[in-house]
Amino acid sequence: FRKEENISGIFMSSKGVNPESEAWGTMAVTIASTGEISYRTSSVSGDWGNDLLDFWDDFSEDGELTEKDTLISDTPQFSLTIKGEIDPEATREFTFFLTWHFPNRYAWANEKLGNYYTTQYTDAWDVIQKTISKLPALEEKTIEFVKAFIETGLPDVVKESALFNISTLRTQTCFRTEDGNFYGWEGCMDTRGSCYGSCTHVWNYEQATPFLFGELARKMREVEFGKATNDFGLMSFRVKLP
Repeated sequence: FRKEENISGIFMSSKGVNPESEAWGTMAVTIASTGEISYRTSSVSGDWGNDLLDFWDDFSEDGELTEKDTLISDTPQFSLTIKGEIDPEATREFTFFLTWHFPNRYAWANEKLGNYYTTQYTDAWDVIQKTISKLPALEEKTIEFVKAFIETGLPDVVKESALFNISTLRTQTCFRTEDGNFYGWEGCMDTRGSCYGSCTHVWNYEQATPFLFGELARKMREVEFGKATNDFGLMSFRVKLP
């Protein structure tokens, strides 16, 4: 558990994991709101839902969690709560932030490519520290963009289709390697990307990236001409990492 002037929360590391593994990294769940914060960083054995029952017995008694004196079960579980008052017929938001930092991304041949975002932060706690003050401005700019777009004279079906598809840019369909190059799958299935290689028959005719994030679109073109084009000028419609 960590507590600082503007945030409190749980920081998780990868103790015992190979530092070169894709699973090596850090995560954090934090709260920026003021109020009574309680937590626990272990639980009982999870057999037959015992861990959930143990949590609920603890939480429902007084709305707070009690940290255990000893580690009962070697399971990486934690719980984090905040207590506050809500007036009758009123609403109040309690925002939890989930941040992560996993630097090891590998190519098909087990060559380490890394993740660009991890070059901007030291760990998951650093992510929330550097990001939280920027969130109001980012939200404001996003709302301004959406509002300006929906107020255009385009047919509603066009506006809906365009806005819904922009969300793809913030999903696992897209990723940026440590060197800054930007790549994309054709889409995502439940547990993996679908059709590799930033294929030109998807990414060369979409218009959102060039107009919204020109630097990323340029990176794709640089990869296509610099890595996917041979000496005779033949450009592959899929680029193999790296």
